[in-house]
Amino acid sequence: MKSNAPQTSERKTSEKKRRLLAQANQRVLPARKQPRGSPSMSARPQKRPSSTSTLSLTVRRQAPLSPRALHDPESLVEALAHPRFEAHTEIEVPYFSTLAHLSSMLKLQELPSQHIFQAYIPEKNLHEILLRLGSASALLPALEASMLSRARLRRTIDLSTDSTSSSRYYLQLKTAKGGGLSRTELGIEIPAARFFKLLPLATAGAVEKLRYIQRGEVRAIRGKMHLAEAHFDVLLNAGANTKLQMSTRRSAERSPFSFIDVELPSAQLIPLLAEPRRHSFAFLSCATPVLDHERWIQKVTGTRAIARNGLHDRTFKKALRQLTAGLPAPFSPSK
Repeated sequence: MKSNAPQTSERKTSEKKRRLLAQANQRVLPARKQPRGSPSMSARPQKRPSSTSTLSLTVRRQAPLSPRALHDPESLVEALAHPRFEAHTEIEVPYFSTLAHLSSMLKLQELPSQHIFQAYIPEKNLHEILLRLGSASALLPALEASMLSRARLRRTIDLSTDSTSSSRYYLQLKTAKGGGLSRTELGIEIPAARFFKLLPLATAGAVEKLRYIQRGEVRAIRGKMHLAEAHFDVLLNAGANTKLQMSTRRSAERSPFSFIDVELPSAQLIPLLAEPRRHSFAFLSCATPVLDHERWIQKVTGTRAIARNGLHDRTFKKALRQLTAGLPAPFSPSK
């Protein structure tokens, strides 16, 4: 009997460890009741979560975010909603075209337009900005869980009026897309004085562009019409050393191409953009979907990459050549 005692004790100990481990994975065991000698969550090295349960457990100890809120955009909006921030879910489908191609289908100068400057904030400076705004307690858990993929300062000027009095200033945060085309955006309008005080912290590059807006409709299979918007972005300047331009002139030097985002109210409408009879965006016939190209092209032509590398980056120019090669010949209307 004495020789079997150590084996029985070891068996009970291993069963107890397995039970405790199973309870920890199910988040049943509170952190304060962890057995002695077991490492706490705070003592473990901080790694990017690889599963839903680990991510939920890490965030839950700092803020009450449910597992559903970490992956469902609508629930994430509610979970991250802050009294000072406006949150919404955006679904954008990216396209590329040249101004020569687009001029055969529509007149950009007649569309509503904005002059936009946006500067990107590195993660190391975002913490300080949230502390200055008094919003750190609500948003830092999402930042630490890698739920916020980018942050930027934006100034927009409505070009329908030729005055800087129409300028509006924002701090915007965006979540990761999570393998799809939808993401959650949090935004807060800030005074101009606060914008210029925070601007030195936006050291991850900047972009200056003209945006033309066309509103349209997408018809679902059952005949219901859904409102949508197309944003034509024509770049003026980009790079890490870009200075804020206060001019609202339309005659500024422009790039000969345009990156286009079609915003949809539902991801179920994305396949319908490939059917011309299902939408009112005729210009799509002379544009190429960016997602149809190689992954490296998608990366270097993203706005954040352009802001960091500038318009004269060799890899960016190579991507432009490949995107342009995928366009049909410009259509010349008969007189």
